[in-house]
Amino acid sequence: RIAASMSQGGMGIDGGETDLPTQFRRAYDDGDTDGIMELASSNDRLLFQEHGTTSVVVELIQASIDAADGRNGMAASILNGLLGACVVLASDDSHDVAAAQRAMELIDAWEDMSKEEGIHPDLVSYCLVYSALHPIIGTEDGEGYFVDAADEMLEKARRLAKKVGGTQYRKANARARRKGGQATSYAKDNIEALQERYGSE
Repeated sequence: RIAASMSQGGMGIDGGETDLPTQFRRAYDDGDTDGIMELASSNDRLLFQEHGTTSVVVELIQASIDAADGRNGMAASILNGLLGACVVLASDDSHDVAAAQRAMELIDAWEDMSKEEGIHPDLVSYCLVYSALHPIIGTEDGEGYFVDAADEMLEKARRLAKKVGGTQYRKANARARRKGGQATSYAKDNIEALQERYGSE
C-alpha cells in the first residue's frame, strides 16, 4: 500500500482544515468524476502544490483511495477526474507543460500501485493523459519526451482495447457514453478513434 500520507488531516487546498479525502468525497458526491475535475481544475494548488510530507502525486492517489473507502470503482473515477483536470489545465498556456507532466506522473504512479491496490487505469484514463499531452505536441516544449509519452499512452490504450475484447470493449464504451460527463467527453474522441482502428481485432 502507498505510504501513509498527510492527507488524513491538516490543511486543505482552500487553506482550511478540510482534508483531501473529505474534499474528494464531497466533490464526488456532488458531481461524480466531473465534480472531481471541477474541484481540481478550479484550484490548481490541488494538483501542483504539496499538501504534506510526501510527493504531490502520492498525496493525490492516497487521498483518492481514502475518499473511496474500499470502493475501487469510485477511487478510479476520482483519479480519472484528476486526469480530466489536467486536460482542462493543459489547454491554458500558463499551465500546459506542468499539467501534461502531472498527468504523466499520475498515470505512472497509478500503474505502479494498481496491482497492489486493485485499482487499474482504463481506456478513459489513458485517453485523458493523451488529451493532456496533445496541446503541447508540435510546440517547442512538446518535443521529445512528450511525443514519446503520447505515443506510449495510445499504445497502452490499444493493448487494453484488445485485451478486453471486441464485445466487452463496445459494452464498456457504451456505458461510458450513457454516463456522459465532461471527463468522458474529453477522452471520447480518442476512444472512438481507437475503436475504429483496433476494435475489430
